[in-house]
Parts: sequence; structure tokens; C-alpha cells
Amino acid sequence: MLTVWPAYVINLARNTVRLANSAAQLGNQGIPFERIDAVDGWELPESEIARAYDVEENRRRARHPLVRPEIGCYLSHINAWRRIAEGSAEGGFVFEDDFRAADDLGKILALLSKDHRDWDMVKLFTLDPDPKCVDRRTLGSVHEIVVPYRIPSCTIGYGLTREVARRLAHLAIPFFRAVDEDHKFFWELGLRVALVLPGPVTVGDQQTVTGTIGTERRTAGRGKGVPRLAQARRSFLCQLRYAALLHYHRTLGAKRSPAGGAISRPRTRSDTTSSAMPKILHVHFGKDGGAERFFVSLAQALGERGVEQRFVIRPRRTWRAEIEALGPIIENHYRYLSPLRLLLIWQLRRMLRKWKPDVILAWKPRDARLTTCWPEAVKLARLGDFPRHLKHYRDCDALVGNLPGIGDRCKELGWTRPVHTISNFPPEIAARPVVREELDTPEAAFLISGAGRFVPGKGFDLLIRAAARIPDAWLWLIGDGEERPALEALAREVGMAGRT
Repeated sequence: MLTVWPAYVINLARNTVRLANSAAQLGNQGIPFERIDAVDGWELPESEIARAYDVEENRRRARHPLVRPEIGCYLSHINAWRRIAEGSAEGGFVFEDDFRAADDLGKILALLSKDHRDWDMVKLFTLDPDPKCVDRRTLGSVHEIVVPYRIPSCTIGYGLTREVARRLAHLAIPFFRAVDEDHKFFWELGLRVALVLPGPVTVGDQQTVTGTIGTERRTAGRGKGVPRLAQARRSFLCQLRYAALLHYHRTLGAKRSPAGGAISRPRTRSDTTSSAMPKILHVHFGKDGGAERFFVSLAQALGERGVEQRFVIRPRRTWRAEIEALGPIIENHYRYLSPLRLLLIWQLRRMLRKWKPDVILAWKPRDARLTTCWPEAVKLARLGDFPRHLKHYRDCDALVGNLPGIGDRCKELGWTRPVHTISNFPPEIAARPVVREELDTPEAAFLISGAGRFVPGKGFDLLIRAAARIPDAWLWLIGDGEERPALEALAREVGMAGRT
């Protein structure tokens, strides 16, 4: 019999097939286990949900509302933690009943039971076979135990020490995120989270008589009037905030806590409420276009969340009034050869010394050069286009692109630091059908449309030339800008003037 910490399998009584599969896999490797009766979220009374689930905090700090199965899942894991805390062993392993065990799971559990000097929780599964790691060491002959930069989602299999199980069980309620999302915010409870590679556990049997969390989450809100754009906006804000906080706690935060989340003292969630809300400086020398509209929307949304913000922008922007109530604004030009450049740098450094922001977010390539003015902040740059080089971003800690291909392009150019993809969210508007007759367009015509600012980088000239090659095609261009006269001249040149 292998000497391992106790194993616990979370299982709904009705899911007998999953329990049988779990018992067979663990039994084949000589691993005894105790069944934890899972909590069925659908059967929870409203009073119990109100006691355990903080709706207001979820609305303020979580990516999406929790569905009933997620609430039941969290309560099930709390029951497992309580069982570990009550036991005599130094820790325990928790499995959800849809896991699939590798042939060497028993050996890995035995090694972990003896070697837990530098972790409080260890994950046994990740979807990413080669995650970015902060630290790593060997575990046995073929495995490693690593500290992942980003804690993987999923609680299908993990181990934790008795001390941490006791603390988690005591502090978990009320919760506002899903259980696996909570683990990703390791700094809130001082967790040292490690990961075994390659993972000795994978996702197995998904048969269930109660439905899966993923299915319920996808259907949640349908028919309830929940705007999808509003949910996308909420998710975006949470992802941006998490990316900034994660980078802070893996870099600057790690200088104060060497493990980047090492246990220092027992904490409650209220300890982190104020410190978890970063102060953000926006540096945006853009003009008037789509990027600026997105910037305004994001700043307003962050303001609604209580984030303290300040801004550095060009003078006389049409959208200035929309952000002036959100925080102080420095207006100046940022030119290569101008005395105003020196004045701007002096203004910026003076403000940064007094205010000490947690995050500096640059919105244009050249804006990123100003992030060096305050080295103690997390420095991010937002990319809305494919870069030709990375010289502007050499002092940035991470990049955020609005398309996956932008991140790939940065890596091709040699970027080795974190790069994230967070798509834009558009403002919610009421759509109104356009009557073709109002724009002198035949009802049966083949219609092509394009929208955006009329500038060279948008490629509207290519669209006009392409439309001209399609017989009887009509073209609607929606927007305005400096290239409008040139585009109108091109339409006449290629014979599209009457159909554009």
C-alpha cells in the first residue's frame, strides 16, 4: 500500500457511473478514497444560496454571475476542505468524479505527500502542456513541480495541506467567484500554488444526469434580458484587472513576498478589497477614432467600478468632457523635437511621485516610451494594430492586443514577456435598418459595406478597387476622415462614383 495523504472524490449520488469509474481507477493503483457527497446546486434553498453567495461582490469583481451548479460545486469543495482539516494527515487530495488518472498517479501522490515544503496547494491538471513558469524543480524521475505564472483553471484534481484546507474552509463563505477562479487570485489568501508537469490527471468521463457547469453557464441569462454586450464588457474589465494584478504580484509583489504569494499571515477577503483595486494612469495621445471611443468606454467602466484614474492626453480632444469627471487630466503634446516634450515629462514625473499609480497603460506605440517615468508601476501597452517593430515597448511589462494575431506577431518579433488578448467591446446601440432607397441603392443590388475612419491604414482604397471588379456591385463606406477626398477621387477613377 502506497503511503499517501487521504484522497477524497466529490460525487453526486445520482452520478453512479462516474463514481464507479473513479473507484476503478484509484483501486487499480491501490489508492483508497473517501466519497464526498456533492452539493446539488439545483436543490439548494434560496436562503442557503443567499448565505453562501455574495451577489453584490460578484457583480463588482467577477467575470460572470454564478449559476446554481457552480454554487453547489464550490460548497462541495468546501466540504472536502473541512474533511481534510478535521483529519490527522498533513494534507489531502481532492478529485472531481470526472477525472482520468495516469498510470503513475499513485507514485506522484506519494511523492507529493512527502515533499510539500514550498507549496500549499498543488494542481494535478492543466489544459496548457507547456505553461509559462516562475520557478520549477524536479519531482521524481520524469515529472516537475512548477510555479505557473497564471494558475490554471479547473479543480478536477489537486492537493492541499491541512493548514490551508482549514483556512480556506473558514474564509470561503461568502464567495463570489467560481472555486477554480478563486484559486487564480492566489494573493488574496496568501496561497503558494504549484503545478505538476506533466499532469497525472486529465478530464475523463463527462456523463452526468444533472448537466455540466459549462452548459448551464452558456445558457444562463438567455431569455432573461441579459445583454450579451454588457456581459462581454464586464468580462473584459475583469480580465484586464486580473492581468494587471497578476503581473504586479508575480513581479513587484514578489519582491515583498518572495514566493509571489507566500503565506505570511491569515487574511480575510476584506483585507484585500482596498489594495486589490489598482490606481491606473492612462497615456493616450490619440486623435479621434475607434481606439479613442474604446478608451473612453473603458475609462468610464473602470470609473463605475471605483478605480482611481488619471489621464495624459492631447489638448482639445473632442472626447475630453467624457472623461474629465473620472480623474485629473494632463494636456500636452508629445513630439520628438519640442520644448513641450520636456515640460510634459516634468509634469508627468511630478504627478507620479505624488500619486504613485499601480498601473500605467499606454494606448499608442510612442506613448509606451513614457512608461519609464515611474518604474514601480506595472507598465502595459495596448495594441490595436500589428506592430512592425517593438522598440517602443522595451520598458513594458506586458502587452495587450485586441486580436490573437497581434500577440503572435509580437512573439515573432522576439517578445518574450507576457502578451494578452482582450477584444474591444463596442457601445450598446439600438440598430435601425437602413432603407436602400434613401441612399439611391437598388433593392436587389449586391451590396458591400465598410465602416471606419478614413485614414490610409484602414485600406478603404483596396475595398473600392475590389468592389469595382464585381459587376453591378454597390459600396457603402461609413465614416469620415482625412482620406475622404482621395477616396472619392479613386471611386471616380475606377468607375464606382455612381455606386459608392
